[in-house]
Amino acid sequence: MHLSILRRESDQSSKSGKRRAGFTLVEVLVVMAIMATLLGIGVGAIKSMATSKGVSTAVPLAESMFSQARKVAKSSGVPTRVVIYTDDTGDNQDTRERYLRMMGVATGRDAAGVPVTVGNAATEWRLVSRPITIPSNTFFNENLSVGSGDGTAIFPGTTTAKECVVYEFNAEGALIFATADGSGASVDDGQFVVQAGKLRPGETAPDVDKTAKRDAGGFRIFANGRMAKFQSPKQIPNASDDPEFE
Repeated sequence: MHLSILRRESDQSSKSGKRRAGFTLVEVLVVMAIMATLLGIGVGAIKSMATSKGVSTAVPLAESMFSQARKVAKSSGVPTRVVIYTDDTGDNQDTRERYLRMMGVATGRDAAGVPVTVGNAATEWRLVSRPITIPSNTFFNENLSVGSGDGTAIFPGTTTAKECVVYEFNAEGALIFATADGSGASVDDGQFVVQAGKLRPGETAPDVDKTAKRDAGGFRIFANGRMAKFQSPKQIPNASDDPEFE
């Protein structure tokens, strides 16, 4: 009799213990809602960090290209350009990988491929070093940049000159306007700006990121060719008023 009662009590205790170890539907839903919220915050933070990293990485990469171009111009005595790929005649994959993202240093050559000492003697511009590509979802913003001109250059992987935006340095390492006749003209002040954006399939220009006013960076280029980095997007003229790429 006593043994039977003890067994029943033990069974009931065991069943009640199992019930206490489980979760109700409401508890499960609450936990899922919390997890979804945390994941949403995490994804947003990661995207923000990635965009910010793109701009902060692109700026020093671009600075290195400008420094290299200025050194080549001064050491060799030949006109030298920083070229930024803007050709959109290739296939979509080529455009998405290079457009407003690939940069390099180029020097002017004559018809025989010999470096020239004056820009108006150049029949083509060829890269003298390996190009760089700034991080994805980060693009050169010509609309916010100053002191650049249009030109063409032969990039690696092709023998055809591609359209590009150019910044030119003369033999003294000073920034000059790159003109079609190669004559050049002095520049009081220039600036180079990169900005977060997205180039969608089939599009020929990137769209501004929703946080574009905040995710932009670059540097000022003085007449003598020296540079000074913008410490904040607020220092970039018109960055908050007109952040579009074109």
